[in-house]
Amino acid sequence: MQASKEFLHIKIAEWFSLNQRELPWRQTRNPYFIMISEFMLQQTQVSRVIPKFIDFIEKFPTLEFLSQSNASEVIRSWSGLGYNKRAINLLRSAKMIIDEFKGEFPNDIKNLCLLPGVGEYTASAIICFAFEKAVPVIDINVNRVLERLILGSDIRLPVKTQKEIALQYLNHEDPWTWNQGIMEFGALVCKNIPDCFNCVFNTVCASPLNRTKIYYEEEKITKPKLQIENKNTPFIQSDRYFRGQLIKFLSLAIEDEWISFEDAYEYIKRMDNSFDQEKLEILLDKLNFEGLIQFSDIKSEKTIKTLSFRLPK
Repeated sequence: MQASKEFLHIKIAEWFSLNQRELPWRQTRNPYFIMISEFMLQQTQVSRVIPKFIDFIEKFPTLEFLSQSNASEVIRSWSGLGYNKRAINLLRSAKMIIDEFKGEFPNDIKNLCLLPGVGEYTASAIICFAFEKAVPVIDINVNRVLERLILGSDIRLPVKTQKEIALQYLNHEDPWTWNQGIMEFGALVCKNIPDCFNCVFNTVCASPLNRTKIYYEEEKITKPKLQIENKNTPFIQSDRYFRGQLIKFLSLAIEDEWISFEDAYEYIKRMDNSFDQEKLEILLDKLNFEGLIQFSDIKSEKTIKTLSFRLPK
């Protein structure tokens, strides 16, 4: 038996009211705060975001305040979250809203997607969670729940199909609770390895993973295993790791202090003695291109090895 939309809406709302995590960005409809949380939650675990979010909004309490801040302040406050380009995009987005939108926060997908670092998902999240507009907010958790519950599938569907299903089952009367609830349900119950016994939908779920519908001997069942991505390069030897370490090194420097190439190279060599200068040049060049650092002189006139650098102003 397939569940009706109304049944899903009621059950998700009931479950969410009893089981939701207390997250600070759920206590507000301020679009600026929602935007900050969505930038931080991109590729970063919720548990790591919570303290950083609280500290960040204390230091940059308004959109106007952030827009007038310099990049080095923002990057320092972002330190520890990783993917520091998000901090620069957040700052650029704040400036763009103040300068080009006259301080009025965009509340439609088209204009929100003009902001640096904002794609369709982030725009949809801001529209729903700040303005409570009836748009589907589709992340991996939402897809997983709907695909299992409605289609009985664990196979990733085409994006167009995902959108069609999410829109079909959207709760237009209370989109905020629906989107927050189904995301939370996917994160806590309908995970990669689902907790079917404690699922409020175990009598109607179409997924073959629904163990409450299957009679079996425990020892004869091959349980699904998490697929761990096989990476050739360990994280502590990856470019992302060393990029993060360089930003951390600059964050610890005195405000406006220029750091020499030699000092940076010595710092990195302590972590990996095989790290060569050419690789450091490439990393610094990329960080400068992305706006995460600035060089002391024009790069085209001098080699990177002769330049100093710091967090941007």
